[in-house]
This record gives sequence, structure tokens and C-alpha cells, in this order.
Amino acid sequence: MLATTLQKLKDAGACVERYKHLREALGKSFGMTTELPLTRILEINGLDDCLWALGEAVDGGDKICRLFAADCAEHVQHIWLKHYPDDTRPAEAIKAVRAFARGQITNAAGAAAWAAAGTAARNAARVAERKWQKDRLIAYLNEEVIEDWHTEAVKSC
Repeated sequence: MLATTLQKLKDAGACVERYKHLREALGKSFGMTTELPLTRILEINGLDDCLWALGEAVDGGDKICRLFAADCAEHVQHIWLKHYPDDTRPAEAIKAVRAFARGQITNAAGAAAWAAAGTAARNAARVAERKWQKDRLIAYLNEEVIEDWHTEAVKSC
């Protein structure tokens, strides 16, 4: 299970208000260097704060954020294709984000794909999608998806 600490969150520049909310929910006896599962942050502070913590206060979390954004964009890609059936740009961006996360493409190409997939993922983050996104993030945080990704990455090398 992916985890961080209150100290890492503080050092990464966590929003004071949201950090305080988390700290109060955890209780005064929760140590600054005690392992804090990201699923607990998700439960207490919600999806946005958990994703921020994953990207900013977990080693390698940025790669997981990229894969998650690609999953979210792919999950709603059918909406795009309904209106623009011949436009392959979103699918290409999703593919590039995953390749970048695996270290298979350069930073410039990966950054462009990350921006495109991130925009698509943010646009997809509506009430109907939040449940799916939360469940999918929990799978990443519990490292259920990472093993699948690792196996896939090894196959593609």
C-alpha cells in the first residue's frame, strides 16, 4: 500500500487548511513520521488532496499520477469518439502518457502527452466519474494496478 508521512506532506508544501483538516482527523497522537496510507488521505480529505499527496509526497508518485490520468481519460474517451469518431489525438495522448511513465519516450513528448491527458482527465472529473476514479485510485494506492503495469511494461520492452 502506498503511503507517505505528515512530515513529507508538510515539506512538500501542503495547503495549510487541508493539512490542518487531515491532522485533526488523524488525532494529536499521530506522529509526524508515522506511515500514512494514501487511502486514509483519500478517505479523510478526498480525491484531489490524495492525488496531490501522491504526486508531491510519494517517491515515484508522479508516474502513478500519469497512469491514473491516462486511465481517467481513456474511461471517458467514448464520449469524445461519439462526437469526433475520426480524431485519434486523445488516444495517441493516452498512449504517449503511458509510454512516458514507462520511460519509453522523452521528456518533451511525455510532457505534451501528460498535459493533453491531464486536460482530458480533468474535464472527465464530473460527479458521475468521481466514483470510478476513486475506486481506480484505490487500486493504485493498494498497488493492485502497479503489478499489472509492471508486467505490461516488461512485455513491451
